[in-house]
Amino acid sequence: MTTEQTAKDFVALLKEGKHEEAANRFNADDIASYENMPGPMAVCHGREAVRQKGEWWVAGHEVHDFSSEGPYLNGDQYAVRFHFDVTVKETGERRVMDEVGLYTVRNGKVVEERFFDERLRFRRPLRSPRTNDQAAPVRDPCLNRSGMDLGSPGARPWADRRSGPRECPG
Repeated sequence: MTTEQTAKDFVALLKEGKHEEAANRFNADDIASYENMPGPMAVCHGREAVRQKGEWWVAGHEVHDFSSEGPYLNGDQYAVRFHFDVTVKETGERRVMDEVGLYTVRNGKVVEERFFDERLRFRRPLRSPRTNDQAAPVRDPCLNRSGMDLGSPGARPWADRRSGPRECPG
């Protein structure tokens, strides 16, 4: 099976909500998985370890929305963009996260997956279940991911500078 067909079939299963089936069908026995996070699940080797990491993640989050885009192909690799809206069960914190998964394929199986994400984007102010008097930080909708102000024409080189500042999405 080609990388293109592997990628298309993998993403089709994800879009149908069949995450376990996608992993069972396409993960190699010796798969390596790398997450952008500290802790014991940051690096996993082997199909069973990756399965356990997935179970650990699902057990720790309430998923409100999930979507995927792609695949985007390049040689023996493909990327998939993921969007999550979740509540972290331990803290009650609601997060909207974007993540890119980069998958390497050999002989029709995923031998490596690497995840790149943007941490700590908050959807709206939330009360902490522990103190009920502290709101979680809210991401400024006028700032892009690198903190650049999108409300000023100078921050948007493609924009007509004569139009002045525009309203940022709320």
